[in-house]
Amino acid sequence: MPDRKALEDGKVLRVMIDRLIEEPSDLRMIQLLNCLTDCQVAIPCNARISEANQEIMKNAKVGDEIKLQDELGFSPDNLITPDGHRYIPIFSNESKADPEYLKHFSVLHMYISDLMPHYDNIKGEAEGFLLDYDVGIMGENIIIMKKMCEQKKNGTFGNNNK
Repeated sequence: MPDRKALEDGKVLRVMIDRLIEEPSDLRMIQLLNCLTDCQVAIPCNARISEANQEIMKNAKVGDEIKLQDELGFSPDNLITPDGHRYIPIFSNESKADPEYLKHFSVLHMYISDLMPHYDNIKGEAEGFLLDYDVGIMGENIIIMKKMCEQKKNGTFGNNNK
């Protein structure tokens, strides 16, 4: 597996995704999860700004240096399928996302392994990640379930499916 720097642009991840789509198998999913662990992904988010911070920003003038009282936070978008399942959309590269969709969000670039410790705190109790979500074809997207990420972390994913 290439080092993290080589994985940052999403090209290696995209190759793994294409291989899984072309020939779905447990082995290809394991390879994708291995790659995904060390890949940086683009995550559409909304900023969370406390009322106190909003007031500080509202009263600031151009050129003012401000000190915020609270930390800024970000909440990943949650997509809900017609049957009620929630997923967090992530993209192998920002260019894989529909620009019309992205214009409503800030996009964080981070390693999915850095996101996982915060997964339980994500609003909406998403069941997993929707990888390279395509607005027009909900049924043809790759879903990475939270359980799969936990099994990958514990070394148990795919053990029963060799």
